[in-house]
Amino acid sequence: MTETGVVVATAPAYFEGWFDGDLARMDRVLHPNFVKRRGGEELGITTKERMLELTRRGEGKEDAPDRNLVRTSAGWKIANALWQPT
Repeated sequence: MTETGVVVATAPAYFEGWFDGDLARMDRVLHPNFVKRRGGEELGITTKERMLELTRRGEGKEDAPDRNLVRTSAGWKIANALWQPT
């Protein structure tokens, strides 16, 4: 698989790992320093270890029928992105 193919496959692997409760898949795609943030009055933080624990428990399975990203009052949006200049 090309590097582009690997990059393109990583995002769906994250969501499918969450929705399917696939711990191995989730572990493969999360960076060791992964941080997931929840907005609000105080920022919530989920680490890789916590995300793997939640995945192991199947917490994402209840969201599986939707398989959606972030819904805002302005519609579906991407909340975060990381890029690296070449």
